[in-house]
Amino acid sequence: MRNFRIKENLVKQSKRAFHSVSVLSHTCLNSTLLPITLTVFMLLLLTVLFRMKRIELDYKYGEINQQISRNTFENKELGAQKAQITSIKSLNQIAQKYNLNRPGEKQIILIP
Repeated sequence: MRNFRIKENLVKQSKRAFHSVSVLSHTCLNSTLLPITLTVFMLLLLTVLFRMKRIELDYKYGEINQQISRNTFENKELGAQKAQITSIKSLNQIAQKYNLNRPGEKQIILIP
């Protein structure tokens, strides 16, 4: 008995659903509302696509900003390393290591 009622309820629900689809298709697919329905559908689809593209571009923008931050930090580190290597103390140590002498008065010094 219980199974029969469940089946009966399922049949009623499917009939209601079919009726709803039938009413919806007759309403949306008639000759006056079809262009409006298609236009609204296309606008909604384009809205979704534009939002997805915007999110994708935001991710790329974030990645580029991270790369810029990393490059800026690396540039600062390289500048500090260059300053350390070209300091007078460091240059004197390198000159002693390779037995270099200070230039005389008559020598020409080229500074790049």
